[in-house]
Amino acid sequence: REIAELKKEIKYNQYNVGLNKVGEEIYLNLIKNEVESILAKGLIKSALEEAPYANMEDQDYLNNSLKEKVYQILKVAENNSSRIQKNCLIYAFIGPTGVGKTTTISKLAADFAIQQGKRVALITADTYRIAAVDQIKTVGEVINVPVDVVFSPKNLKERVLAHADKDIIFVDTAGRSYKNKEHMMELKSFLANAHPDKTFLVLSATTKYK
Repeated sequence: REIAELKKEIKYNQYNVGLNKVGEEIYLNLIKNEVESILAKGLIKSALEEAPYANMEDQDYLNNSLKEKVYQILKVAENNSSRIQKNCLIYAFIGPTGVGKTTTISKLAADFAIQQGKRVALITADTYRIAAVDQIKTVGEVINVPVDVVFSPKNLKERVLAHADKDIIFVDTAGRSYKNKEHMMELKSFLANAHPDKTFLVLSATTKYK
């Protein structure tokens, strides 16, 4: 019992003084990858606090423990429309150019149409990027779902109403920079006319926090 209490005391003191050597190495690696300092330190301290005494210097053990904690933080939306009681769901995708909005929509549309047997429609407002319309039309042909191309917010509203009999409508938008006020106002107008149930911001996974 005394040995167990002594171990707890050592562990407690280590937590208050700072990180151990392995913890510091992991911390520096997280900081290098632009994880916020307070978050990195909190995750590592939590992993150390829960680690058995024999594993407190085991880098592989602590790395795996850290991964589990990150998994707990990340939220993943369920890709299942059957739980939502609504006749037609509208999902809009926005984000900068080149992050994969159209590709993401293609994968989701294929999953809903083929795997889940849902009635799906694709609408694209991306008439700026070269071959964007051809890309999404090809996807529509492959998975056998209708594809509409719209050139104005009013046109988008009309096409959304035309597909009211579908289970899900995916709305693709042109890549936009938040620094361009004119483009942002145009995007807002498109979204206002689409009335999406959910708007997804698509970003590259390698985007730096700063």
